[in-house]
Amino acid sequence: MLRVPFATCEERLVIIDELDAKLHPKLLRYVISMFKNRKINKHGAQLLFTSHDMATMKNTVFRRDEIWFAALNASHSSEIYSLYEIRREDNERVNSTAAFDKQYMEGRYGADPYLQNILNGGDWK
Repeated sequence: MLRVPFATCEERLVIIDELDAKLHPKLLRYVISMFKNRKINKHGAQLLFTSHDMATMKNTVFRRDEIWFAALNASHSSEIYSLYEIRREDNERVNSTAAFDKQYMEGRYGADPYLQNILNGGDWK
């Protein structure tokens, strides 16, 4: 993790699995802000990470095109899609000022294919 600040000194892609699992939420937001700050990240380094933490799924932290989901499709293959691609019932895109974390927990964005079924006593189908 000590190398992350140095990544912003060069044009790098930093990939970290479950970044939230090892960092305090405030430190996680700080690391993200380092990559988003053009004064610090002068060379355009990019951060790609997976997370189960809802604390960063906010419109104050990320734009809709910066949040991506992975979900199993009907043939049990993984598909990825961005929040920007999701359409509401009226065929409009998710509003850029929406409460992304709240709407995700309400099931509006998918990427939780079997969870509700399991919570209701069902199986993984």
